[in-house]
Formats: sequence, C-alpha cells, structure tokens
Amino acid sequence: MSTTLSGYRLLRKRDFSQEPSKDEEDATVGPSRTCRSLRVAFNRLYFVAIHCCIFLAIFFWLQNHKRLKHLRTRILPSELQFAQDVIKYEEITFDPSGFWDDESQHTAFEGGVSPAIDEAWRSLTSVGLLSLTQEEYDATNLTTIPVPGKSDRYLVTIEMFHQIHCLNYLRQRLHGTASLELSKHGDAAHLDHCIDYLRQVIMCHGDLTPITLTWSQEMEWIKPNFNIRHTCRKFQSIWDFALSRNTSGLMIE
Repeated sequence: MSTTLSGYRLLRKRDFSQEPSKDEEDATVGPSRTCRSLRVAFNRLYFVAIHCCIFLAIFFWLQNHKRLKHLRTRILPSELQFAQDVIKYEEITFDPSGFWDDESQHTAFEGGVSPAIDEAWRSLTSVGLLSLTQEEYDATNLTTIPVPGKSDRYLVTIEMFHQIHCLNYLRQRLHGTASLELSKHGDAAHLDHCIDYLRQVIMCHGDLTPITLTWSQEMEWIKPNFNIRHTCRKFQSIWDFALSRNTSGLMIE
C-alpha cells in the first residue's frame, strides 16, 4: 500500500510507551527550566528592591519627622530651659487689622478709647511676675531679686509680656489714654524705649513668612495681603504657664 495519499505522507507511528531519551528531555525541558529560574530570580530581586525602597522611605520620613519635631519644640539657649514642655505650635491666619475689606470688622484689640479694648489688652499681661525656685534660678546664670520675704524664690518676667506691655503703652499714647502713672518714668524715655525695644524684638525673631501681593484697581498699585498663615507658638500655653508660676502675686506695670 502506498504511503502517500493525495500529496500527504504518512508519518511513522511513534511508540509513546518508551521513555524519551536524555537528549530529547534536555532539549525540551532545558529552556523551560531556565525561563522559570530567571523569573524566580527576577521576582526575588523585585521583592527585595520594593522592600528596600519602603524601608528607606520610612527611614527618611522618621528622620525628617524627628528633625522637625526637635526644631518645633526646641527652646532657645537664652530662654527658661525648664519651660521646654510649654512650647507648642499652631497654625494661625493673621487678621489684616485696620485693613479690613469691611470697615465694620475689627479684633478685640483694635480701636480708640474703650473700656472693653483696654480690658482686652490688660488681660494679655495679667499673669504678673514669675517666681523661680533656687535650682531654676541657678540654671539661668543671671542675677535678679528675690521674692519679698522669700530668699529661696526669685522674680523674673517673660519677654513676651514685657513686649505686649510696651505695645500697649504705645497704643495708649497714640489714643491719648496713657495715665500719669504709666508716664511716671519719663514719657519721652518710655516712648523711645518701647519703640526701639520692639524694633530689636522684630529683628531678633526675623520672621520669614512670605506676604503675598495683589493688584489694587482702586489704588492702581500693588496691595499686600495680610491674611497670611503663620506658624506660631501657642500663646495660651505660655500664658497658662506664666500664671501658674506667679506665686508672688506681683503684677506687670
């Protein structure tokens, strides 16, 4: 019988009962094993690389977070070192104060002569003078007077409250409400002191917060936007601390 049918040639029947030779097996399986090995190696390398990236990201985030936390809670060398835990920060958007879009708007501290405004300013410095223990006083490496009748307690006032006192005095002079008692140290000297002292304070702190600008059609010139967000030490936290340390009952005048 012819082995060719209509142009097709019959192949020899293979005996599948026999095991393939080693050469045949290597020729068939070899490339497959190599591909699988490469895939496994690549997957392992990819797995390690991903975890390394995650680890590095977490490491750098923790380092940056630690650095920022240190900066945000750092107390300066000239400040009361035992007040470290008092320092807290908050984000505050400043008021334009005097440059409101609505002229009826104002803060509790703006305006002329008013018992309510005077009381608002007085409340800011109503914490009085602070009393330091002997250990706290020794750590300051400064010289001050003791609390009357208490040789182991020493008096100081915090700069912030003195600065507010100075600003309030300028406000009173501007609006003609400064009393003779406030002027007893010499009016001209007191004015010069407060003006130049506050200049030093502003230059000392060197606030780098940017103030944005807009174009004013009315003024035909650029106009600063004072509604700017600032990072501030929490005033209330410092105020509460200062009040708790006023064991002498003496006030700021």
